Amino acid sequence: MTDRHPILNGQDFSYPAAIRSTDAGFGRAVRVRTTALRAEFLAGQPQAVLADVAWCSRAIAGYLSLDDQRGESAALRQAVSDSAVAQSARLRSVAAPAGQKPFTVTLAGAQWAVPAGGGMSAPPTAADLLTGLWPALIGRDHGLLTFLLGAPGGAGYPLSATTRAGHPLEQCLYLWADAWQRVWTGDPAAETVIVDGIEAAVDAQPAAGDDYALTIAYSALCLLDAVLRGDSAEFDTALVEGLEFHRRFWDTPQRRLDPEGFIAWPLLAVAGVAVDRGMRPGIATGYLPAGLLHRVT
Repeated sequence: MTDRHPILNGQDFSYPAAIRSTDAGFGRAVRVRTTALRAEFLAGQPQAVLADVAWCSRAIAGYLSLDDQRGESAALRQAVSDSAVAQSARLRSVAAPAGQKPFTVTLAGAQWAVPAGGGMSAPPTAADLLTGLWPALIGRDHGLLTFLLGAPGGAGYPLSATTRAGHPLEQCLYLWADAWQRVWTGDPAAETVIVDGIEAAVDAQPAAGDDYALTIAYSALCLLDAVLRGDSAEFDTALVEGLEFHRRFWDTPQRRLDPEGFIAWPLLAVAGVAVDRGMRPGIATGYLPAGLLHRVT
């Protein structure tokens, strides 16, 4: 069992109740999501509302994983699903020309109408797509995965529609998303794009404001490469290294209480695909709740 970063293992808090009971913790995430998710807000500011719902749902999942380290509770799984649905709805709303009929999504157990906002909001980024991709992969939501990644013979969300300002990290994230689309659809160029993404992660580091590219993106791309090649030994090695990178990135004074880091979302997404392809991770950790990793739908 590989422990999560120390503050989540009870060394600084009465684990885990103190984290969940703080106003900045679980309760606040629930309140913000409940407040934001209203029909009148969604009709007027769909991008802002869906962004809040997506983030709060990931936060709720992270906090719940402190109590439910195996990831088996219905509430945790629902939070993962809500995050995927909300973030994907942001992309779908931007892609639909303004004036089209609203589409319906299910969030927090209820149906909501999301207006088409194409041309009225800034284009999404590759990071926006990846943020929705992780929970969609973890939840094995095949409808959302077809929308985001495509299917053999069919295209996913057009990466050409995402915006880039030329920052090296954006190039890394773009290639990361491109690699996932190619892996998912069986494109023969997938491994080449993965390698390009790994190199872009290294190149992005000097210009980045933090070490996200060289820890989170780099390690997840290496893990994806091992899965694509079906190399179980390399997969286990890359997973161990990736988890250490994840812990190193999130175990800082600025990040250690951020619920985004309580679950290793990008690594869990890759590991879930590996499991579905018959591979078996040789490590157990709260960063990869087993009930989500081995989820059967």
